Amino acid sequence: LYASVGFTGDPVFLDASATPTEVEEMPTIRGIQPGTASGASRTNATPLGTAADVGEGWTFTVTAPAGDITDAVLAENQFNEPPPEGFRFVGVPVSMAYAGQEVSNPFTVTVKTVGDSNVEYPRECGVIPGELDSFSDVFDGGVVQGQLCFVVPADDIGTVTLYAGAFLDVMVFFAVQ
Repeated sequence: LYASVGFTGDPVFLDASATPTEVEEMPTIRGIQPGTASGASRTNATPLGTAADVGEGWTFTVTAPAGDITDAVLAENQFNEPPPEGFRFVGVPVSMAYAGQEVSNPFTVTVKTVGDSNVEYPRECGVIPGELDSFSDVFDGGVVQGQLCFVVPADDIGTVTLYAGAFLDVMVFFAVQ
């Protein structure tokens, strides 16, 4: 078994056939870590209601505070399943404006969230009310608005930060509170 970082990292080889004598648990590190590449960006996230360029002609704005929309998601569609135990569905209202020569769609912008767990939260919420249409064609000057949903541990709801960026562009962090 081997692993490497990125395309240029040196591989590290592990003997997966040997039975380990001791298993050492890795400590959980919570919250933004000082000195990390994204630490300053997460700490100084783009304020709520402020637009920022996220690349490929797209400008992104978190238009209202994030909130617990678990009950609304479960009421939206009879086939929606509840979040796992200890988690909630968190909705983030957003606006995306496009200024470019060609037609594009919001799907070209990657949008994710992270909180004190330091691990990306998934977006498997099911059918949500007022969902952002990520697949609609948008021409120069067009704006799309809607809600995105993330599955967040109940204890981390107040620590969520959203980050967005177009293909291979730098991610921009956004405050959601």
